[in-house]
Amino acid sequence: MRWLLTALPVIVAVTVWAQPVAAEPVASFDPAKGEFPEGIAFDLHGNLYVSIAPLGEIRRREGDSWAVYARIDPGTTGLGVLGLAADRCGTIYAAAPTDAPDWHGVVAVSPGGALERLPGSEQMIFPNALAFDHRGNLYITDSIGGAIWRV
Repeated sequence: MRWLLTALPVIVAVTVWAQPVAAEPVASFDPAKGEFPEGIAFDLHGNLYVSIAPLGEIRRREGDSWAVYARIDPGTTGLGVLGLAADRCGTIYAAAPTDAPDWHGVVAVSPGGALERLPGSEQMIFPNALAFDHRGNLYITDSIGGAIWRV
């Protein structure tokens, strides 16, 4: 009986914590200008980044506005940048299913703004979402290729 009384407050706390929270917009973009936000990521310093897919832009939140942080050629597909992820060093990684030959795959954007496609990522058919595991390995979904890649 003592175990039941001790566990009861934990069950109640979990139930209270699981209550739905109302969603609220924190940023708005203009679809008429081709601004369709896709991926989001926070870097080590808490800076917020968003990918604007058809424009091939990665934007960083600066105060109440957004600044273009990097641009990846969207080619003719209009799919310049989808998913984003940030590593522990401040590098931003972008899934870029573009038909621009130098950029299709996963592109790393250094804290200084230099762009580099990750070797081998050009083999992905449709790189989409990215996530890091606790060891620092980067995983990328390939939606059309039906695969998950690890870098």
